[in-house]
Amino acid sequence: MKKPELSEKTYLNVREAIELFGLSARKFTRFLKNGDHYSFLAYYHNRVLILRKEFQRFLENEPKAKEELLCREIRKDVIQRDGF
Repeated sequence: MKKPELSEKTYLNVREAIELFGLSARKFTRFLKNGDHYSFLAYYHNRVLILRKEFQRFLENEPKAKEELLCREIRKDVIQRDGF
C-alpha cells in the first residue's frame, strides 16, 4: 500500500507540518509550546498532532503568524514573490 502524500493526510505530526508548510522548526516548536489552545491541535497520549485543514485555515486567517513561522529561506522567496 502506497504511503499518502503529506498534503492528503488528515493529521500531521510536528515534523510533517514543518515540512509541508515550510516552517522553521525552532519557531514552530516554540509557537506550539506557548499556546496549547489552538483549534488545529489534537493530542494522542503525549503526542501533538496537527489537523492539516484546520491549520491551513489558521495560516490563511493569520498572515502575520504565517510570516513569523516561515523558515527564513522560504520567507525570502515569499517576500520577493509578493513584492514586499
